[in-house]
Amino acid sequence: MLRLLLKPKRYAELEYPRFIEKNELIRFLGSFKENEREYKVVFTTLAFLGLRPNEALNLRIYNFSSDFKAVTIRLSKTHKAITRQVIEELSDIIKEYVEQNISDIIKREGRLFNLKLPSLRWKLLRKRYELGITDYLNNNGKKHYRFNVYSLRRFFISEIANKSKVQYAKDIIG
Repeated sequence: MLRLLLKPKRYAELEYPRFIEKNELIRFLGSFKENEREYKVVFTTLAFLGLRPNEALNLRIYNFSSDFKAVTIRLSKTHKAITRQVIEELSDIIKEYVEQNISDIIKREGRLFNLKLPSLRWKLLRKRYELGITDYLNNNGKKHYRFNVYSLRRFFISEIANKSKVQYAKDIIG
């Protein structure tokens, strides 16, 4: 009943799309060096599973099926457990990452990644400047960047709305 009395939220109109483009994602994921493998896997997971950043950082090895083709996640907002299909290209990347880092994953009690959200934000900020992606909207003295950690989720949602997961993953990953 209370919900009916509340006014719907109004979001400010932005002068640019709030999601990144496919060519920017290709450049971004291709810019990681071998010693930045963990970051590349996290950002690829964010882009191709559409997870919120904390959901991706809290992934554990037992959340995945034995062949890494499905993942069960507890959503951070609603706390529902959902299962998502993992595309073959991403499952291969995660499987390879797990094989290379299995001893560290076991030490972390099954957590796939040993990263925190601020380090993800800083890495994305540095890569964004390195690639020359610096566009933002100045709104009342605040900078709203178009390319941030959460925009990978928006990319996933917009691409799913436009075409199938498998096709766009093959376009980007190879």
